[in-house]
Amino acid sequence: MHNKKYHLLWCLSIVLSCLGLSTIHADESSPYAQYGIGTLNENDYVPSSSIGGLGASYRSPDGFNFNNPASLSAVMLTSFEAGASGKFGKRKTNEGSKSIGSAGLQYLSMSFPVIKNRWGMAAGLIPYSTKDSYSRDSININDQKGVMQNENNGHLYNFFWSNGVSYKEYSLGLNIGYLFGNLSNNNLAYALYKDIPDAAGYGTWYNNTLLVKSFTFNLGAQYHKAFRYGEDNKKQIKLTVGVAGAPGYHLGKKSILDESVLAIDSKYLGIKSEAESWKDFLGDIYTSYPESFDTLNISNNKSTNIQIPGYIQAGFSLADSAQWLVGMDYRFQTWNKYSGYGNHGDIVFQNSWRIGLGGEFLPSLAPGSKFLSKLKYRAGFHYSHTNLQIATQSINEFGINLGFGIPIVIKLYDEMNTKMYVYAFNLSFEAGSRGTLNGQLIRENYGKIKLGINLNNAWFQKRKYY
Repeated sequence: MHNKKYHLLWCLSIVLSCLGLSTIHADESSPYAQYGIGTLNENDYVPSSSIGGLGASYRSPDGFNFNNPASLSAVMLTSFEAGASGKFGKRKTNEGSKSIGSAGLQYLSMSFPVIKNRWGMAAGLIPYSTKDSYSRDSININDQKGVMQNENNGHLYNFFWSNGVSYKEYSLGLNIGYLFGNLSNNNLAYALYKDIPDAAGYGTWYNNTLLVKSFTFNLGAQYHKAFRYGEDNKKQIKLTVGVAGAPGYHLGKKSILDESVLAIDSKYLGIKSEAESWKDFLGDIYTSYPESFDTLNISNNKSTNIQIPGYIQAGFSLADSAQWLVGMDYRFQTWNKYSGYGNHGDIVFQNSWRIGLGGEFLPSLAPGSKFLSKLKYRAGFHYSHTNLQIATQSINEFGINLGFGIPIVIKLYDEMNTKMYVYAFNLSFEAGSRGTLNGQLIRENYGKIKLGINLNNAWFQKRKYY
């Protein structure tokens, strides 16, 4: 009966996740997302995110680490993983503040061992970047008051297939991904009459949409070894050193850009609802009343020359059996080589770096221990020097993470024959800040709640009968 219930839970979770595929995105609505290809996803699953994002060295027998596919060789069970997050906080300027909030499904993946302790495989879907921002500015030309509205939206996704193999203490891995989605920038300027759009005038709508279809990949390697110590060498400490990265590349030839500049009769602008985006609203008006537009410039299916910069990520972790782990992670990316889309005259794309520190602690592995002693407690910190410099001000970010894992009872031993609990539910809380008030810019103080679900079972195993 237990197995039937467990398999039913698997099936229901897969069905629900498939229904949610259309809503998967990174929960990033930010004014800084309007630049380049938007805000990049960190690619950390909830367990590693809770400890500062130890992506290069994180290695677990019960789940996947996308940042370093070499970790797949440690997977012992078939795991279906899904993550969701919600964001809330305040967006501050020198003139005031505004509440912010968003939520979304973060990732879906399935991983399983092909050959235990030797070869693991995974496939799934994860956001790559999000371009979600809105701003409104007042303008005045020849004593004529007006409004300039800037709206950016869209998402890029990475559908990936991953493999990780081990030989003795060494592991290698490869993620092959198909990058797809679209990003758009919309700028609308129009005159005002008594604080509403001037029905006797015309507005100007500039729109560009980037359609992305391109393959991508990243590589990873890990060295993992147990060192015994203490009386009779009964205790052991595990060292894992990891490195991952990818070279720079151009988006594929199937990635295209559409651009247009249109004049629009302003009498239609006053009927837009707050819930509708300018892109959707103006697109509907263009379809229904094409005579209300004058085409100033239009070009479709333009080839792109977008250069995505390479990166390298490295880190290490130390663990005492399955009860505690500490580590550090560092990532560097050459964003000064980026070009091709979302460039603005007042910003500079600069090389970015990120450092993360964190650890986890399990109070007890004893069979009769209390429930709270079986929770895995996690904490971490990260600091990022992002790829944006606006009006000579670098946009930096930091965050503090706290979290815990809730176990289920599955008898499992890792690749070093250490008894493990399997953590089906992982919860993380993050408090952080991004940006600055210097130079009339914007600072975001935020909180995030992340939930990861990790369902495990021993699939694809040859059964023995006696």
